[in-house]
Amino acid sequence: MDKKKNDTLDDVLKRLKEIGIKKISSDTHITEPNIEAILNKEFDKLNPTKAIGFAKILEREYNVDLSVWRKEFKDYVNQTKKQQEHIFVTVPGEEEVETKSGKLFLIIGAIALVLIAYGTFIFFNSHSGVSNENSNSSVVKEIKEENKQESLSKDESNKEQPQNILASNSTISDKNESFQAKSEIVNENNETVVAEENGSKALLKEENLTAFNENNGTSKKALHESFVIVPRAKIWAGVIYLDDYKRKQFLTDKNITLDPSRDFLIVTGHGKFDVYIDKEKYHYDDPLKVRLLYKDGDLEKIDAQMFKTMNRGKSW
Repeated sequence: MDKKKNDTLDDVLKRLKEIGIKKISSDTHITEPNIEAILNKEFDKLNPTKAIGFAKILEREYNVDLSVWRKEFKDYVNQTKKQQEHIFVTVPGEEEVETKSGKLFLIIGAIALVLIAYGTFIFFNSHSGVSNENSNSSVVKEIKEENKQESLSKDESNKEQPQNILASNSTISDKNESFQAKSEIVNENNETVVAEENGSKALLKEENLTAFNENNGTSKKALHESFVIVPRAKIWAGVIYLDDYKRKQFLTDKNITLDPSRDFLIVTGHGKFDVYIDKEKYHYDDPLKVRLLYKDGDLEKIDAQMFKTMNRGKSW
């Protein structure tokens, strides 16, 4: 494409639109949203530090003149900065002063109510303390009298107890002998039950061990035979294995083969690629970063927050 100095900016942008956003993105590795914003002069969607560089890449790649576009973009950025730096100063009006005075009045009133309530509480406490002391002294006297009566009744009953105790002791000894005989029978029964339980537990352990060994033999088999990333353009890909959190990086336009028997995270610079797990194809077509989780033989697309959670709080 020959560079035409006399072409207007509209002519240049029209020629680039005719080439197509996808073709330009493939040639320059600039993302499609950025190319669309440049061609439509949507300055608010562009990064001020990168947009000028994108414009120069287009000039070099397609031999066009975008100096007018660059000047308009710089004017937009400068104007935006001035608007952001403008400071508005407001003076408090009469309503604000009235509001503050009203709040101050409420605070003073609340403090006065608290002081009144506290004084009332102290006053009633002092009077109730005197009445409590009087009532406490009368209660103490009543308790002392009750204790005296109880002690007298206990002394009388204790005199009659020795004869009753001798009679009851003989009865208790008879009961203890019969209880001991019953205990010997129960012990014999318990020994029989324990022996039977131990035999059944040993049999259960053997069955569980056999089942565990069979499960281990099947779990070691890989869920899939192959896992391949096929990029449609040069791609950066990062892989984090979840069993040891070791990282691998790739920058290539060739196929990337990973171990399907391990769980891992994938992050890519863009989403122009396909994934083949055995013969099953997963198609992706995203101009931005793509994050994937491969776990227990299943592949799913995840967001940045889920990626950080699975990666122990790290974005990469």
